[in-house]
Amino acid sequence: MAKVKIKIDAYSGYGNKNKIYCLGRVLVNKEMTITDEDSFIKHAVSVYKNAESDEIPWQKMQFTFAGETETIYTNTEGFYLIEDQFEDFVPKRLVEEIQLEINTEDFEKKWLNKELKAKGKIFYKSKNAKFGVISDIDDTILKTDVLSTMKWKIFYNTLFIKASKRMPIKDANIWYQKLSEGTGNNNNPFFYVSHSPWNLYNYLQEFLNINEFPEGPVLLRDFGLKAKDALQDYENHKRNEVIRILKMYPKLNFILIGDGGEKDAHIYLKLKKRFPKRIAAIFIHRLGNKAHQAKIEAITEGHEDYFFFVKNAKEATEISKKLGFIAEDN
Repeated sequence: MAKVKIKIDAYSGYGNKNKIYCLGRVLVNKEMTITDEDSFIKHAVSVYKNAESDEIPWQKMQFTFAGETETIYTNTEGFYLIEDQFEDFVPKRLVEEIQLEINTEDFEKKWLNKELKAKGKIFYKSKNAKFGVISDIDDTILKTDVLSTMKWKIFYNTLFIKASKRMPIKDANIWYQKLSEGTGNNNNPFFYVSHSPWNLYNYLQEFLNINEFPEGPVLLRDFGLKAKDALQDYENHKRNEVIRILKMYPKLNFILIGDGGEKDAHIYLKLKKRFPKRIAAIFIHRLGNKAHQAKIEAITEGHEDYFFFVKNAKEATEISKKLGFIAEDN
């Protein structure tokens, strides 16, 4: 049997003084690093191989955080979930480090690794935060053509266009930076929740970094067949992730941002009904299909005081100022 290298993908998470939440995955390392210098073909092959993951199921491993080390296991899809309790942990910074490791005695014989470690990020809320922002990615800040026939443009854009060349929604990063600053150095926290698969985590993270969007955890979902021990509810992923964030920060209100392509408007309205005092505003990016948008906008009648369809980030910025989320001179 051919020997292989293994890697730990440590996805970003978030926490409060008593709890953290994050996921990650143990996979065969195909060493297909994506760089801006890659040729057209090499980039496509790299993205495809990263998406075509070979997971390591039922793997014993350890994580170290807040001075404590605990043992965890991956599920049948190679995912691990950390949702642990801590007693009055005081972070020294807004982004703390979590360490993941697989001990050598737990290595399989076919592994080439001499050691297997990784570091992840746990985000914390600033004491100055006035609100939080939970944002979709596809066609909210990253142009993906979610309304395209058979979704072929989404596949094409991801497979053949480098993250550095992907077009953000015009001025969305500027609007987000202003929301992060708020009315004066508030450092309002951001969370990116998308239906995209975890296999695209590094690709999407690169896009956010290159375009200078506010840093925050990127929360995706598993695209594979659902195992009995799945760590996420595939169908209700976005709703559940938003609820989990709201419960993590019970004294913080949130702005929800999404696109007019599929289900965001429906999901966000239901969340507003469930948490009427916690959802400060909803912004939905209006897409080009007028008939489709008219159908979605019809469900927002009577909610105009907090639900806003916007054609661009400039319009959203002006509304944010009127609502007091952003300083008038910002």
